Amino acid sequence: MDNSIRFSLPANLTDLRKRIDAVDEAILGLVAERVELVKLVQKLKRMNGLPVRSYEREEEIFARARRIAYRLGMAGDNAVEIIRQCISFCLNTAGTDEEVDNLNAG
Repeated sequence: MDNSIRFSLPANLTDLRKRIDAVDEAILGLVAERVELVKLVQKLKRMNGLPVRSYEREEEIFARARRIAYRLGMAGDNAVEIIRQCISFCLNTAGTDEEVDNLNAG
């Protein structure tokens, strides 16, 4: 499998763990950013009388995740499951209409 991402070999286990910790922090930061974006999307959809959830859009996201996974040498099904969990988390965390309103007011 040929990944487009290349890494140099760190000197020891501690260095590897530090890199993993940095990746975990970046992932969580991106998920937090996604939650904030979902809040804004939900607000916009509600203002325009649109359903908050679009299963058609989710299928597009899953297809894109498969393509990205393939390009990175990862299993598409695993990538879809990661994204599915992320979508679920974001929708559950985005909160109520009032919370979304407060986000935009503050």
